[in-house]
Amino acid sequence: MRIAGGVLFMIVGLWSLVGGGCMLIGGGAMKAGGASLEKLNKELDKAAKQSGTSRAKLNLNKKTMKKVGSAGTGMMVYGIVALLAAILCIVAGIMLFLNKGKMLAFIAGGVGILGEVVWIAMIGFSVTCVIKIILYALGAAGGTGVKQQ
Repeated sequence: MRIAGGVLFMIVGLWSLVGGGCMLIGGGAMKAGGASLEKLNKELDKAAKQSGTSRAKLNLNKKTMKKVGSAGTGMMVYGIVALLAAILCIVAGIMLFLNKGKMLAFIAGGVGILGEVVWIAMIGFSVTCVIKIILYALGAAGGTGVKQQ
């Protein structure tokens, strides 16, 4: 049971390591892009006032820019939590192979599940979140196979 839990933790840990890193980088890019779009929108406002043209279509862009910035922040928060969970899962997987770290397995599974709940709350529901929650839970259940020495 502990070996299976260790393998599951290694798989989901590597998956979260790649995904969390990509989300952190992508979220930062989205947040920076949203800030750049806001600067561009201010310049367009000035140009529209000087030329006397209508800004009705460009007002829609303001809402979109705010959504992009907030989605970028959500992705960055998830990326940080996913990276923390990934590191904990990899360490917990190694410890389960060594027949140690029972509590670390429970903590790693809990942090991983928390990260997926953050994703669902901030970004949206996805099937991969459910799969990862199941893998985190099964990995943590593998921690029950650790014998006290």
